[in-house]
Amino acid sequence: MSLRSSPWATGVPCWIDLRTPDLATAQEVYAQLFGWDYRTGGGFAIATKDGAAVAALLAADEPSGTWTMYVASDDAAATAEAVAANGGTVVVAPGAVGDFGRACHVTDPAGAAFGIWQYGTSIGAELINEPGALVWEDLAVSGPRAVQPFYTRVFDWHFGPMPQAGSEYALIMGTDPFPLGGIGPTEPGQEPGWRIYIGVTDTDETVALMTAQGGSVVRPALTTPYGRHAILADPGGAVFSVIETDRSTQPERSG
Repeated sequence: MSLRSSPWATGVPCWIDLRTPDLATAQEVYAQLFGWDYRTGGGFAIATKDGAAVAALLAADEPSGTWTMYVASDDAAATAEAVAANGGTVVVAPGAVGDFGRACHVTDPAGAAFGIWQYGTSIGAELINEPGALVWEDLAVSGPRAVQPFYTRVFDWHFGPMPQAGSEYALIMGTDPFPLGGIGPTEPGQEPGWRIYIGVTDTDETVALMTAQGGSVVRPALTTPYGRHAILADPGGAVFSVIETDRSTQPERSG
């Protein structure tokens, strides 16, 4: 089990949050899907699995929900400056999130949105690579190779081939030997963006639970070399992926 209490290194995807027009419904849906419990506050909830933080859910005055992936930074202001200096856009400037930390929202030069998280009392995710927690993240953009230098300059990422996924897909590598995620081309009609993957023990059961609660299936479950995978949308419209996890193949990131 990848439990963590020390801060994530700069450049490591470290947190996810959901902004949703119906927080109460979202809490119920994800509790059913992933067995999440919650620590609640004014207009938000910290989702936990086995007592460890895995995500935040926030009420938002928006027509549809959105999942956001955050990358760790020791200095959110400096990282935001690097984003702007390398062709990205700072959408929401760095600011305090209570005493939890500092966050900002940005887009890369291709228009894909993500967040930056500087830890305070919260490091971000305390559990990953387990059912009910973040296990992977993919970036889809038109011309993925053109955006790679941006991430290299901002986060010191480098990229490696993954032939099984096609010539345009690349693994995202940081300073350790385990990939941080992947980057590939958009499909027809797909907007550029990051997609999170949450681990499950049974993809087909999770799909059935989502549809029973008013969500929808964006892409039906299929078996891949990396696990059985499906793309879902919750009742608020937020899109995310689920994939069956095999603990024996997930990198250990405790610390």
